[in-house]
Amino acid sequence: MTTSGSLHPPLVQARLDLYSATERCPSRLTAHQRNLISYVTSALNRTGHCMSQGTIKLRQTGFSDDQISSLAADPLEADLPPADAALVRYAAKLTTDPGSIAEEDIEDLR
Repeated sequence: MTTSGSLHPPLVQARLDLYSATERCPSRLTAHQRNLISYVTSALNRTGHCMSQGTIKLRQTGFSDDQISSLAADPLEADLPPADAALVRYAAKLTTDPGSIAEEDIEDLR
C-alpha cells in the first residue's frame, strides 16, 4: 500500500489522517492497549513496517524489548497481565479467524 500510495501523495495523506483519527478517537482503551492491539495485529499480518512503528509506541508505554520480542514470536504465549492477555487473544482471533468470534470472546474482555 505504501509503495502504490507513494505514486499518489493524496492517498498517503488520507491514510495517515485515518491512522491519526483512529489513534485519537474517544475510547475506553488506553494508549497502551491500543498500541498492544495494533502491534499484535501487525505481527500476525507480518507487516514489518507497522511492527517497527508499534515497537516504538509500545516502548513509550513501558514495554521492554523482551516483552516486544515475545509478542512478535507468539502473541498468545506472551507473559502479560490478564486484561492485556484478553485483548491480545481477541485481537489475534479477530485478525486470523474473524468469522469464529463468539459472544464468549467478547465476554472475556469484560
